[in-house]
Amino acid sequence: GSIAMAQAPARADNGSGSYLSDDRNRVMLRPIRETHTLPPYPKESIHLQEQGRVKLAVTIGTDGAISRASVVEPSGYQRLDDAALQFVKSHWRWQPAMRAGKPVVATTRVSVLFDLKPPPLPSPPKSR
Repeated sequence: GSIAMAQAPARADNGSGSYLSDDRNRVMLRPIRETHTLPPYPKESIHLQEQGRVKLAVTIGTDGAISRASVVEPSGYQRLDDAALQFVKSHWRWQPAMRAGKPVVATTRVSVLFDLKPPPLPSPPKSR
């Protein structure tokens, strides 16, 4: 069987993982890294060799959870788009964005890459 791997969000990191929101009055967004995991690869998509990148527009509520999400650049496969949308909406979290000491709603874009990798080859025994 092939090993399926969805890859992490493709956003340029500046070390701390913080980045500016897409709002007109931009705020600093701090993703809670351990929640930004990858969606399980849909079994049917593995079977059909479906892969691609899904870009989502998300609205982050004052609690840091996603209040709204939509696909802005589909992968070309409805199954992958739905898997990314549902998973990111239910799992990904940010520290609440703050403006003047108060939590505010913020918007950003995230992407999820579904990439079928060939299974790793067994490494040859090391010769001494």
